[in-house]
Amino acid sequence: MCSMRSIAIAAAAAVVSWALQAQPVLWPPEREPSAAERQAVADLAKRAEALDARLRPWEAKRADLSDLAAYVNVPLARLKWRKANLLLRRSSAALYRSAIERDLAEGEEILAGATGKPWHVGRSGLLELAYVTANDGTTQPYYIHIPKNYTADRAWPLIVFLHGWVPSITICDPWVLSSPELDLAAKQGFLVLIPYGRRNTDFQGVGEVDVLAATEEAQKLYRVDPDRIYLMGVSMGGMGTWDIGLRYPHKWAALAPISGQTDMFIWWQWPREQTPAFKRFLVEWDNAVDIAPNGFSIPIFLQHGEFDHLISVEQSHLMLKTARKWGYEVKFHEFKGESHYIYWDLPCYRNAFAFFKPLSLNRRPRHIKYKTYSLRYDRAYWARIAEITNYGRPAYLEAEVTGPGQVQVKTDNVGAFALTLDRELLGPGQQAQISINGEAPRQTAVPKEGETLFRVQGEPPAGLHKKKTLCGPCEDAMNYPFLCVKGTQGTEADRRRVGEMFDRWVKDWDAFADGFPRQKDDTQVTKEDVARYNLILFGEPSTNRIIARIAARLPIKIEDHKYQLNGKTYAGDDLGLVMIYPNPENPEKYVLIYAGELYGRKCGINHKHDLLPDFLIFKADEFFDHDDTNKYVLGGFFDRNWQIDPSGVFCEAN
Repeated sequence: MCSMRSIAIAAAAAVVSWALQAQPVLWPPEREPSAAERQAVADLAKRAEALDARLRPWEAKRADLSDLAAYVNVPLARLKWRKANLLLRRSSAALYRSAIERDLAEGEEILAGATGKPWHVGRSGLLELAYVTANDGTTQPYYIHIPKNYTADRAWPLIVFLHGWVPSITICDPWVLSSPELDLAAKQGFLVLIPYGRRNTDFQGVGEVDVLAATEEAQKLYRVDPDRIYLMGVSMGGMGTWDIGLRYPHKWAALAPISGQTDMFIWWQWPREQTPAFKRFLVEWDNAVDIAPNGFSIPIFLQHGEFDHLISVEQSHLMLKTARKWGYEVKFHEFKGESHYIYWDLPCYRNAFAFFKPLSLNRRPRHIKYKTYSLRYDRAYWARIAEITNYGRPAYLEAEVTGPGQVQVKTDNVGAFALTLDRELLGPGQQAQISINGEAPRQTAVPKEGETLFRVQGEPPAGLHKKKTLCGPCEDAMNYPFLCVKGTQGTEADRRRVGEMFDRWVKDWDAFADGFPRQKDDTQVTKEDVARYNLILFGEPSTNRIIARIAARLPIKIEDHKYQLNGKTYAGDDLGLVMIYPNPENPEKYVLIYAGELYGRKCGINHKHDLLPDFLIFKADEFFDHDDTNKYVLGGFFDRNWQIDPSGVFCEAN
């Protein structure tokens, strides 16, 4: 979602990325370093190399919770190495000698304890911890505040706090809460988790993955009450609170968004109805007002400044009206006379913490509403959407217990759903009556455990079909473990073009998600890689061996800057293709193919993936003025059987 705001983000992130990757070390022209300074930096670089070498054997073992010291200490030592290494690569490395030395010393000390005590045990205050991501295999930080009186003999409530947008944010300079806010939380008896969110991702895509992973990590290491986990955030984090909270309402005891966006069409000044269908669907996917039904059963406390000059208070007013339309109320506090930065002072935190204090997660609300744009987001409490009928349209499910053993269900665009029926929800009877869309009730036994599946319409999908972990669109390939594969075949010009596209993509990923992903040439990919990873493939059948192996089993025929589907051919030296599809060599994993020209060259660094549908043929050198995405020739979503359906969301340029 690229806008003038994204351009500013991209510029700032590009400067940061260049500075971190610059080699060899360059010195500011206004002052040459002394010989002693050069030697000090060289000595620190050797020390970093030594720590790196000591870490590698530990990382190859892939420690789990059975070896808690290694599980905690090794990723944290790697994080310290990463921070030192990033500073060493800056042109002004000599200015950061004390920070580099501190990070290396801490990394060495932490790694020395890998066979002994987990580093976090017995510590309090704001702690920096780390974990190894499943999706791109990088080491990422998270921050947790532990009160001095913490003990593991009781379960503690946990606040998950999502930070705002800062162009300069890195692992060396994260946004964390200050002492007054953290001390206030501790006095109220809360642990506070601050996910990094992979820089400025709007807590969408890989940023959302980071929030959920960090929350799971905190629960592994500390005694957290699973019924008292609260989500809050400010500015960008306020929007993230809406999105993640509404997508997973069963995970949070309450939400407290502060000064966040709720309708990106208004925020970006995009006319909703004039936006191409596939792009409109993808914006709504991340839009709080469009998934507002999901807040029906969760307590929400919203705060905003009356004169917010960055994100208008009207964004929150709109959400209040939308919630009422769906039948629920959101508690709201408007700071009169205040602007955007109400979160630089304590009152909004004091309000939120007081709101959270008495609340626990209601795991079995008697009435739930849930709207989703993807099977990735399929569950609310005791109901799960198992099949979406038509992709490119949202699905909706409403379920209400109307009496003992009586459940009424309403659906839209749902092929099948599942209910977890138990006596605590329905009462003591052995049977339940399920009425679906006003039809005669279906009688079903109440199982001792597990789900009961109900089919609404059509037959179960046969063979290849969309499901929770395999439903697209393109961005979904990066939510799970993935490997980037560079094509190395063809002419020298071909190899140079594909290599440049590959290098640009992985550097953009680092600038976006703070870490270089796994990478291999097409000649190095093993059967184990195909079994383990989504493959992000760069090139065409003539330039990438993996694409050549699967080309005949793809729904779009790919040639050199030429693409055929549905009986039509689209060709041109300026054309590119991005397409996600189940890997024909392992249909439980994706292939994501970048062929021809590279997509998103003008997009802001934090939004290169989230406006890509399942497939897009685009013009490399023509862009939309309002968002800097490439002008498309053809794009859309595959149907539930991963086939092209021109009657679905299928946009072709005139």
